[in-house]
Amino acid sequence: MLKKILRTLAALTIFTFIPIISYAYDSIGVPGINWTKGSKTVNVGTDLAKLNLPSEYIFVDGEDTKELMAAVKPKLENIIKNYAYKEGKRYSGYIKGDKVAEVGLAALIVGGTVSKTGLLTKILIIFKKAWIFVLAGIVGLFGKVIRVFRKKPYIHDETELNSDKILFKENSEADIRG
Repeated sequence: MLKKILRTLAALTIFTFIPIISYAYDSIGVPGINWTKGSKTVNVGTDLAKLNLPSEYIFVDGEDTKELMAAVKPKLENIIKNYAYKEGKRYSGYIKGDKVAEVGLAALIVGGTVSKTGLLTKILIIFKKAWIFVLAGIVGLFGKVIRVFRKKPYIHDETELNSDKILFKENSEADIRG
């Protein structure tokens, strides 16, 4: 079963988009952004799963979408067939108890499942509809926290001890008992 999952993860995936933004790599390999106005571009991406992180290769080109896909796909498949990871970096060489590989594989599987089911989209739709309740809860919680840390007001004792307003009544019963 694990080998089947690993073969699926290592399979070639090609994505075709017609985006507003196309990604280009500059001379030092850092992705840059080219804003295109109305031109159609093809983003061809390949993901190969390895133990530490997935390798991602993105090839970007311009205008003729169908011709470009027909030309690029065989070359990509040839590159993928001849591509090999160093020893110890392949999932096929998985050693039981390797926590990094387990977490990486679990993240790949969960991420793929979530993206296929549209779980994130459903959560965002619910949040969009119920944002006022979430906001009210956050404001209420913030108010309670503020009340806990607020300084208690000082209450002045308005008793005037040296005043004629205070009347001391004699309690004859207290005097008798005492």
